[in-house]
Amino acid sequence: MLTRRQDYEINNGGFGQGNLKAISVGADEAGGDLDDETFANTQEFVACVEKWLDGFAAVRVKIETHLGAHLAEDPNNKSLQDLNRRYINVLDEVPIWPTDRFDNFEEGESGHQ
Repeated sequence: MLTRRQDYEINNGGFGQGNLKAISVGADEAGGDLDDETFANTQEFVACVEKWLDGFAAVRVKIETHLGAHLAEDPNNKSLQDLNRRYINVLDEVPIWPTDRFDNFEEGESGHQ
């Protein structure tokens, strides 16, 4: 079974073709229909990502408030512990950008081995 991204790429001529389309996040999570969203320029893209980040920050506060309250009530609940681990793993993921001009490492760490 193909992922949405693979299906999109096959139907639209492969990687790197055409306008940048944001299709990796569902419309409900990002506050709009991303399948049809294109960006005319970098300024428009930056404004859109700023909006997404504001939404992400709001969701983060909501998760931490409610999950924290439930964990305080029932700290031994396996489902809550699993959610907490999953949430921490999501926050710990560092993106790998397509260029090494961005520093993705904490001070003192090195990406070279």
